[in-house]
Amino acid sequence: MKLLNPKTIIAIGTFAATLALAGSVDAASTNVMYRPL
Repeated sequence: MKLLNPKTIIAIGTFAATLALAGSVDAASTNVMYRPL
């Protein structure tokens, strides 16, 4: 099995995008929580 077939690339890309999105949302919610009102 080739590791870098299109399905694997798409799966890794989707996983990385999900992690990046979750990280940015987490950072944004943290900034909102700790911002002085």
